[in-house]
Amino acid sequence: MSEPKRITITILGKEYPIVTDEDVVVVNKAAHLIDQIMKDIVGKASVGDTEKVAVLAALQCGVDFVKEKETAFRYKTKTGELVAKLNKTL
Repeated sequence: MSEPKRITITILGKEYPIVTDEDVVVVNKAAHLIDQIMKDIVGKASVGDTEKVAVLAALQCGVDFVKEKETAFRYKTKTGELVAKLNKTL
């Protein structure tokens, strides 16, 4: 793990100073993604409460994560099946 770094991220126009040992580029990309999701929610729904917007954004991220994880599992399973077929053929 790398040394913790202090950075500032901005979400919905509000700055949040954080300390992270993650890659700063990745953290900034994640913050930008959350900012965009929250802006989309604010633009599409009449949700004025920032806490509700944050919960909806977290839920959207969770749904997207689960979908990606399930897709990765299907690809891993299919790859395993193809490798097994290939090994039988050889």
